Amino acid sequence: MGHNHHTHSHDKSVINEGNLLISALLNLIITIAEIIGGIISNSLALLSDALHNLGDTSAVTIAYLANLISKRITAIKKLSDTKGLRYWLPLLTPLS
Repeated sequence: MGHNHHTHSHDKSVINEGNLLISALLNLIITIAEIIGGIISNSLALLSDALHNLGDTSAVTIAYLANLISKRITAIKKLSDTKGLRYWLPLLTPLS
């Protein structure tokens, strides 16, 4: 019987924002290409798929931005816990 060297993590709390950004940019490029191709070829199918991809691009972009905001809020909370800024946190949170 063999043994398993399982070394990678399945922790879903860590999001690689680089992957989200690349995914959003690639999806945007595909969307633009579909819009151009749909206009040139008079294809309603390509245009409707482009609008669907634009929705996907928006969702991934929102996920990317939400991840950035949550990291900033977490950093502010850690700072407030360690540096005595807990009184400033309600004022700083909207800025993040």
